[in-house]
Amino acid sequence: MSAAPPTRRVVLASFLVDVSDIVLNLVVYWVTGSAVLFAEMALGLADTFGSLLLVIGERRSRRPRSAEHPRGHSREVFFWALLSSISMLVLGSGLATLRGVEQWLEPQAIDAPWLGIGVLGLSLLTNGWTVRLEWRRLAGGRGSLRRAWASGAQPLVETAFVRDALGTLSALLGLLALAAYLLSGRTLFDALGAFGIAGLTALSSLLLVARARGLIAGRAVAPAIQQAIRRAVLEVEAVDVVNGLVAVHSGAQRVAVDVDVALRDGLDTDAVERAVDAVQAAVRRACPQAATVHVELNPPSTSGASPSPR
Repeated sequence: MSAAPPTRRVVLASFLVDVSDIVLNLVVYWVTGSAVLFAEMALGLADTFGSLLLVIGERRSRRPRSAEHPRGHSREVFFWALLSSISMLVLGSGLATLRGVEQWLEPQAIDAPWLGIGVLGLSLLTNGWTVRLEWRRLAGGRGSLRRAWASGAQPLVETAFVRDALGTLSALLGLLALAAYLLSGRTLFDALGAFGIAGLTALSSLLLVARARGLIAGRAVAPAIQQAIRRAVLEVEAVDVVNGLVAVHSGAQRVAVDVDVALRDGLDTDAVERAVDAVQAAVRRACPQAATVHVELNPPSTSGASPSPR
């Protein structure tokens, strides 16, 4: 399987597709007057603005550490992902709903509906292409989107994936709405198509808002990753017990790990230092995204501790 594309390329591709959607749908809306095409244009506008926010977030999250931010700016990406999700709700869903209400209350015949169908078909293809890029990036070349989504390690790509999947579904819904209009001649289907796009946009944005909220609050990595880290630490010869483990997302593809261990008795100072280094190395082998690893040394705990199998 081909290598996963870099995050910046994926986000930039999503941004360019969104810009093309705005231009094409706006031009065709002026020609046709279709509420569906206006809703698609509004969705493209929301996606473009959201993609711009994601690009800003990706750049700002890579700023170096400073006295004011001694741990860097990696967590800032979660804030920009939240703003991107809110913009999709306000711009995309809001504008599409308003135009749908207008078409419902004051029906307007659609001129050249076949032109609208052609543009929606093109939008279906371009959004589908970016969804494929984002799928490959999320799955990391392993083809497991479910595990990648559960891990929450790539918030920028996850947000772009949801938005472009929404663009694909909305284009398909718009095609069905215009096809129904062609068959029946009723503008009701055009209004319903706009309402459907608005509803899909609202649901998708609320999903992303909830996900961004969890990451900002310090969402833990997937249980499978935690278990892998715990097993790796227990394999260190000097470790007797793992008293506790905390692993949370600290940025795009970054994880912060705090591990509390009890070492075997009888170790001198040099052996303890080597044990700490070995624990940190074990954590990073089990979780390559571990940007920071903090090791605490304490006596064995009676609750939640994992003893070494030795």
